[in-house]
Amino acid sequence: MNNSAKLTPEEAFVERLKSARGSRAVLKARLITLRSDLPDAIVFAFEGDDDKIIYGQWMRRVRPGLRY
Repeated sequence: MNNSAKLTPEEAFVERLKSARGSRAVLKARLITLRSDLPDAIVFAFEGDDDKIIYGQWMRRVRPGLRY
């Protein structure tokens, strides 16, 4: 969106929602929803993409075929 143009209240709200997608509160809400939808699933939370790579390797060694 053009930064020089004045946003309507609706557009400003949408922009705030977009910018909050990666916030801790949003991520926690997604985790809660996931746990609710899949109560028997194993859920791993990683701090970043690099963490996922190494933990994925370790999990395959400990428990091959684990779906996460």
